[in-house]
Amino acid sequence: YSDWKMVQTKFYWDKEQRLRQPVEARGKGLPSNFSNAVCAAGGSVWVGTIAGLGYGKSLHDWNFLRGRDYERKNAGLWLDTGDKRKNRRAGSLSDSSLLSEDYVTCFYPVPGGMWVGFRESGACFVRTPSLTIREVDLKKEVEEKAPVYTTCFVVLPGGELYAGTYGHGLVKAGKTAVRPSPASGRTTSANHPRPPLLPAMRQMASLSAGRTTLSPEEKFDTCYWYEDWATQGDWCGRYGQGYAMLCAANSPIGDIEYSFDPSYGCLPVRGPHANATWLKGAVTYINEPGMRSILYCPESTTRTLASWGDGGEDYPSTFDGPDLGAIVTVPEGRHLLSLYFYDPTPLAEYDLRNGMRDYLIEVRKMTSDFNLDMATGNAKLEKGRKPLQYLMEALTTTSSMPVQARGRVKSFSGGGVYKNFILDGKGCYYIRLVRNYSVNTTINGIFLSSLDETKKAWIRYNSVGKMSIPYGLKAPCPPSLKEQDLQKLPETLLASWAASQDVARKNLLEIWESRRQGIYIYRNLLISDGLDHVKRNWRWHLKIWNDRDKNYFKRQMENAWESLQDCFVFYRSNEWSHYAPETTIPFSIEEVEKMQRNNIDWKQYRADSAVKPEVSVEEMKKWLKEH
Repeated sequence: YSDWKMVQTKFYWDKEQRLRQPVEARGKGLPSNFSNAVCAAGGSVWVGTIAGLGYGKSLHDWNFLRGRDYERKNAGLWLDTGDKRKNRRAGSLSDSSLLSEDYVTCFYPVPGGMWVGFRESGACFVRTPSLTIREVDLKKEVEEKAPVYTTCFVVLPGGELYAGTYGHGLVKAGKTAVRPSPASGRTTSANHPRPPLLPAMRQMASLSAGRTTLSPEEKFDTCYWYEDWATQGDWCGRYGQGYAMLCAANSPIGDIEYSFDPSYGCLPVRGPHANATWLKGAVTYINEPGMRSILYCPESTTRTLASWGDGGEDYPSTFDGPDLGAIVTVPEGRHLLSLYFYDPTPLAEYDLRNGMRDYLIEVRKMTSDFNLDMATGNAKLEKGRKPLQYLMEALTTTSSMPVQARGRVKSFSGGGVYKNFILDGKGCYYIRLVRNYSVNTTINGIFLSSLDETKKAWIRYNSVGKMSIPYGLKAPCPPSLKEQDLQKLPETLLASWAASQDVARKNLLEIWESRRQGIYIYRNLLISDGLDHVKRNWRWHLKIWNDRDKNYFKRQMENAWESLQDCFVFYRSNEWSHYAPETTIPFSIEEVEKMQRNNIDWKQYRADSAVKPEVSVEEMKKWLKEH
């Protein structure tokens, strides 16, 4: 396992970067780098991708076979009208020599062939070595029109083969010969390799050594960093320290946007392969405080499930687009870009397609001559040109430029995930979320933070000083550290931790290693007894959560909300804050302003007040009206 070789095909098959898969039904090479499953059997390696099956017997001899829906996907490609490849034919929907579907999800090898699972059409059996296809209709087993998303296969001792599906449970697929159990080669606890030990701290110290400069060949504009499934909707303080966008959370009026630093910005856009350009905003659930996966809104103390969407449900599923995007602008330095995705678990069988969303994320830096003010209509264009036209031309041009960072987000139904990227250098970056033949493309939140600790501290201090952020004077921050606790730690441990958290001067390899190193160092800390404040602080930075951390977040948000009420009178009225009934009072905004001017203790009218007011609500309202 010490010798690894990367097998990779083209991410794009044309210079305009609009073809993410070949247009042929079969051919040489791998059909896509977006792999869902890999299986070795019969001397061959099988690779299941979003664009068909790749198979080969060596690193340099690969072939691919597409699904019967490949021609419909070709018809929906974003190509110029004169491109003849759009009409190239190499099969049809009834071609029995092709796979049931292009999107391969899983494999199960059996004597004589391979069982292949799909995203919507169940499964089929591929005979080897002829690669002939035997159809299996799993939909008749579930008696539903909903798609059958096969996630795995299992064979019972008698040879009955079942498909594990998303939304339908186990579905019988057929019968196969039972393979004899290799008793002599079975892995047991006695012969299983021991897991590796934690790296020694002296080794971690050498790996985490800090740098002061980067060589020119190490510089980059953007890179993918890591994903976070633990933070869910509790973003406050951990993400968006410079800018936060809660997409469509104030629909139909608009979004909820927090600009802690005016040098950050975000413009939502649709992909250029569409007749219309402006995206849709929609609210699914309002005020669901118990659903932690929904982004928390500190200004209303609630969680509203909302998202931007590209309107893909208005197009055929095989249409390549419309896609969703955003242009973000950042100042000098390195910055963390965090994209949040969450979908509720489908409530019914006909909603299953909503849980099959699978997006490709592409990040490109726009040319230096792009003017965001011109795209938004805040700056003049030459006569006859409109901002929308300028924006679409810029997106089309940028889409043909090389992708500088990639990601993929799937299987986020029922749990939220942040996809984190690093942006290096001042400018505008185009984030494109590719629908990838899903129902539609959605996103819930976009967050920007400086990776310079000095800059983050300045933003927090400056914003709180002006009381211009949704936390009043109580901005959430990491748990405090005690000097006496830090003195108990080895200097090597502290130095290694500091180096792992400072990504401002690291190259790509060091950035990717830094998170793993931080987790290793935290595990070394766990060996020590006590030091709870240090452990809580480090968990904050690593986005590791336990029940105590969740309660700490809740207390911080309660403190921030009370600070808002102390700083801004209108937050005290339930006329303004509909979702904080325990901490607001049953008076209008005008009435609470009068109470403030007359030095009346408004907190006595809160439902959670321990002191009962001497004057009833009705009497106080009457008094305020007269005064």
